[in-house]
Amino acid sequence: KVDYLLKRYGNLYADLSADSGFNALARDTEYAKEFLERNSGKLLFGTDLLYESQEIRIIKFLEDINLSRKVYEHILHRNAEKLISLRL
Repeated sequence: KVDYLLKRYGNLYADLSADSGFNALARDTEYAKEFLERNSGKLLFGTDLLYESQEIRIIKFLEDINLSRKVYEHILHRNAEKLISLRL
């Protein structure tokens, strides 16, 4: 359903920060990789607080499934930069 909604609505984005995002993706890594690649321009990761020793399961997951550097960067920061018109 999320896949359909992201495709249908140009102004809809999805946040992967919550553990629910990780849980949904980790159930089927093959589908997850395809989903992430297909929707890489509309997926975001964000948090307001990180601790040095804190493990972020979704980031490790994104690294482990060998996404392209472009897809990885879009999800982790490029989409957010674009969304808020930030130029870094």
